[in-house]
Amino acid sequence: MLKKDVQGVHLVRAIASLMVMLTHYFGDVRVANVNYFYYGYLGVELFFVLSGYIIAHSLPPNYTLKNFKTFIFKRIVRIEPPYIASIFLLLFFNFLSYRITGYLDNPFHVSDLLFHFAYLNNFGFGTYYNHNYWTLGIEFQFYILLGLSLPFIKKNVSAIITFTIMLMLSLIKTYNGWETILPFLSMFGLGLILFFYQSRQEISKIVLVIFLALFTLQIYYIHGIEALIACYFALSVIAFWNLKNKIILFFSKISFSLYLIHTPIGTKVINLGLRFFDDPNGRKILILAEIVIAIFAAYLFYLLVERPSMRLAKKIVYD
Repeated sequence: MLKKDVQGVHLVRAIASLMVMLTHYFGDVRVANVNYFYYGYLGVELFFVLSGYIIAHSLPPNYTLKNFKTFIFKRIVRIEPPYIASIFLLLFFNFLSYRITGYLDNPFHVSDLLFHFAYLNNFGFGTYYNHNYWTLGIEFQFYILLGLSLPFIKKNVSAIITFTIMLMLSLIKTYNGWETILPFLSMFGLGLILFFYQSRQEISKIVLVIFLALFTLQIYYIHGIEALIACYFALSVIAFWNLKNKIILFFSKISFSLYLIHTPIGTKVINLGLRFFDDPNGRKILILAEIVIAIFAAYLFYLLVERPSMRLAKKIVYD
């Protein structure tokens, strides 16, 4: 939870995770003729804006470079256990599938597994077992970049110059298919700038407008109007949504777990279900079943894996 609970954060989390899950499930041509949630992939953009806000919120007001190790350690303790557990869960499902059908979804290579732990797959080392993991690699690059640069860009002029240079670099074609933070920098930046303007009032309105203009141009130029709308939707919800709702809080709570495991869970449900319900009505039942099962599995995963890692991370304090 945040130091000061922001209800808009919970709503964005809930919407983003459900968007990603639904676009994957309805995008499976084996069971759905039309992907009614095609734009659900924009849930990733919502997560990036949200992350910029949350991570800024989690840092101490007097953050210095001396706090970098503690900051990264807290993030590792918070993120890595659920991430690693989801990897082994996926591998376990693949093994069971192989034993039953003789077909292996993702061939196992030790090197691929090792690259996962440091998100090196983002830089062309091996292949992620679950393509959703690439966003976690982007997130971790953001942690490192923000943790190292924040002490040096606290002044408005330095921040503008630094971000302008980074945004210009982001326009350069990514090397060899690497998935780096640069093309997504403005999405995180929107969350950051909202927090520093709204919560600490460390920037003026003029600087806020300059940042928003820079971020808007980059998002539109690289990702298009749909991504831009999604980012400003997330920003608006975080800034203005104040209603508390138990259903929203539930889906916010399990959002990371749902994001991690919905793909392997859904795949196995469909693979099994198509053996018994290979007709139009049966496929509709299968989609509903995989949604319900994925949500239930995510809740169990949250209780058994994610929540303990959250509690452990909270025990790590800054000096």
